[in-house]
Amino acid sequence: MAVRSRPTTRGWGCGVAPAFQLRSMPLDLSPLPLIDAHCHSLLRDFTQLDEAAFLGHFSESSDPQQLLHHVPHSLFWHGAQRLLSSLHGCAPELPALLEARRKTAPAELITRLLSGQGYQAMLVDRAYPPHGLPLEELQALLPARLYEVVRIEAVAEELLPQTSGLRALQRAFGEALRRAVEAGAVAFKSIIAYRAGLRLDAPSESKARAAYKREIEAAEQSGRVRLQEAPLLAILLRQALEIAAEHGLPFQFHTGFGDQDLDLRLADPLHLRPILRDPGLAGVPIVLLHAGYPYVRQAGYLASTYPQVYVDWSLAAPFLHLGLEPLLASLLELAPFSKLLFGSDAHGIPEHWLLAARWSKRALGQVLNRYVERGWLSTSQASDAAHLMLWKNAAILFRLPSSPSARG
Repeated sequence: MAVRSRPTTRGWGCGVAPAFQLRSMPLDLSPLPLIDAHCHSLLRDFTQLDEAAFLGHFSESSDPQQLLHHVPHSLFWHGAQRLLSSLHGCAPELPALLEARRKTAPAELITRLLSGQGYQAMLVDRAYPPHGLPLEELQALLPARLYEVVRIEAVAEELLPQTSGLRALQRAFGEALRRAVEAGAVAFKSIIAYRAGLRLDAPSESKARAAYKREIEAAEQSGRVRLQEAPLLAILLRQALEIAAEHGLPFQFHTGFGDQDLDLRLADPLHLRPILRDPGLAGVPIVLLHAGYPYVRQAGYLASTYPQVYVDWSLAAPFLHLGLEPLLASLLELAPFSKLLFGSDAHGIPEHWLLAARWSKRALGQVLNRYVERGWLSTSQASDAAHLMLWKNAAILFRLPSSPSARG
């Protein structure tokens, strides 16, 4: 297995800063570079959305009643609308904002939103949204370097109709994942939390074989493939984890909240304990996406206990807006700075990248400032911590170029 560098804390010192130190100027993190450890592609027509479609990107609900009648009364929407309207120079009202977006060319809109935010690299799961821009077209629009994260369920769903049995699917699945690594993929990802939950039985070939047959029958009846059988998903997950171990590749798991298709009770990252304690998988870095929200302390605990576990706060940024401060403080109760990663979970529209960057830097700055004021960190230590969490940890973990500038 490939040997991988890990974030270190050399040079941090081992003592608590003296309580009598002079108060420093508040940290301003806005100039710092960013690596987005988890995001998605854009819709092809992202500038031309109607009210319901646009509001749908400010909620995890897909219900039109929720989107049109309740999302406009959420703090998330009010904060986003105020900031976005100021950038477009329009009234802080939905019709005016949509009209400003429609009149703006896609490339110009992205430049207006992302200029000065510091994005250097983005790790993209292009399996969502359906029919989103392919990576090449997305790269032409964005100022950051893009790297692919391979969603394993999407690979298996594409291959299933072409195979004649479980062994054939596993063979094609393994070949496809290895080709993706050769083509430059920097991580694998699983959304098994959505389909079967994270509380999984040990993989069983006999159960997976029966589940394969049920999936084939379901696909023939519905005309589409959507893997949901836990035994089949579990055996493919184990295979993908073993391939990740071969290549020293990080593995991202959806944990915590998501859209209405998710049983949140089964998305607690603590359910991953059998995987984390498996000696055969100990070399696979595991990234718990979305801070596990609302299981934030559970995620922080796992990152503090298992050397291979990391946590990103994508989706929480920007969705939790002002709630990012307590979320980051909760993670930092236990998790080392070297285990946390910035992410946006931007999907469909580019506004998420702006909101995630602005609000994450503000929240992280506020949290670190409090540690400085209370004498737990020096200003330089707080600055080092911010660099780690906003870009350096991701650069090391995913083996990206590690000297970004503050441009972007």
